[in-house]
Amino acid sequence: MFTGRAADMGVFAGRYTVGEAMHGELRLRTYFEPRDAAYSPAYTEAVAGYIDRFSAEIGPYPYPGFSVVSAPIPVGLGMPGLTYVSQSILGHGYMRGRSLAHEVLHSWWGNAVAVDYRRGNWCEGLTTYMADHALAEDAGPEVARAMRLGWLRDLAALPAGEDRPLTEFRAAAHGDRQAVGYGKAALLFHMLKAELGPEDWRAGLRRFYADHHDRVAAWHDLRAAFEAVSGRDLGGFFDLWLTRSGLPALRLEAAEPEGTALHLVLGQSGPAYRLSVPVVVETEAGTERHLVALDAGRGEATLRLRAPARAVSVDPDFDLARALAPGEVPPMLGDLFAGPEPVLLALGGETAAAEALGARLLRRPARLVDAAAAETAPALIVVGSGAEVAAWRMAHLSAPAPWSMDAGRARAWVERDPGGRLIGFLSADRIEDLASELGALRYQAGQSYAAFAGGAAVVAGDWPTGATPLSRRFD
Repeated sequence: MFTGRAADMGVFAGRYTVGEAMHGELRLRTYFEPRDAAYSPAYTEAVAGYIDRFSAEIGPYPYPGFSVVSAPIPVGLGMPGLTYVSQSILGHGYMRGRSLAHEVLHSWWGNAVAVDYRRGNWCEGLTTYMADHALAEDAGPEVARAMRLGWLRDLAALPAGEDRPLTEFRAAAHGDRQAVGYGKAALLFHMLKAELGPEDWRAGLRRFYADHHDRVAAWHDLRAAFEAVSGRDLGGFFDLWLTRSGLPALRLEAAEPEGTALHLVLGQSGPAYRLSVPVVVETEAGTERHLVALDAGRGEATLRLRAPARAVSVDPDFDLARALAPGEVPPMLGDLFAGPEPVLLALGGETAAAEALGARLLRRPARLVDAAAAETAPALIVVGSGAEVAAWRMAHLSAPAPWSMDAGRARAWVERDPGGRLIGFLSADRIEDLASELGALRYQAGQSYAAFAGGAAVVAGDWPTGATPLSRRFD
């Protein structure tokens, strides 16, 4: 089959069974191997729904049809009117959900309106927000909240060298760069929608599409479209979020209730951003939501409430692109790569295996220390057999072990000692298997623990979160 313009021809070959359905004048097709042909009606029905949804939000679908083509390799590619996806995931519900919606939306963003990559890639963040996040919102506010928290966690796990401005993100990617180009950019659009309101948000999208259909567009073109429909100067907003690396960290410096008023003092790390900070107040009459303007390192506000306050939380739904506060997220494996450079303690004399694994994970030479130096290291990775690591932990941490520590063939987890020091634990049933089993550990950067067998994660998860300095209770 052939797809695309002559200048960017794509040719796909395979033993396909072609499924076809008409949706109005649009021809929807699947190219699946015979054993997968039964999935075809579900895919064409899903594609039709996404085309209708995005046409209503943006403008007419730009192609005469859409095809889903299965791939024998683990790949996901989007082309004009087509997506090429791994055969191995066709039967998974998530593929017909957010993943397929994401690829259909690329028909508008990235194909009909192309990206000026020299000035940064706006397309992946906008597609992530309008497809992945929108479907999460359909599933409920807690699902969407969890997605935004996941983006912030991925950003928190970034190594310092990968935390770059959005204008430097160019191409679709996985791993570290995806946290910026997809997650941070999606948060930018989430904040922009809150700033403009839903009517100007949708009008801006339609204006942008109408102005740039079959053209190349950059971030400044998006800004111009939203300024045109809202009548507002958005230069400050876009300049801040596009040209800076890192994220602001919020502080709740004071919260003083007095009758039906609540006096707040908020702060943020410098250089200051102009923020509309969501504040949720639990009162004796119910929950109230307020926005507090913060455009300096410190700001004060007095909220007028319907009833006396019982508790207050600053941005509890993670609506802002910001650094997570202690207690909002548990220790993550990615903290080993992003925080102070950890040193290695090799138990049982397995220094060669520990040093090789440490260098592979940290992507820089790993420094080995003895037991005495390990006591004062600002961040530490303990490496050894399962029994050795469990014994070391029992001797040095008084809290009960957070998990069984014997899942899979190898395992990794992070904890903090009573002084707040980050400690990573890496263990394997056979010490010689450490490097091969934990080779994919960096892909679990957003988790607190993971166990591996055959080099793949078989168990992964997070420790419970604790109290956060961005919340206060008054009763």
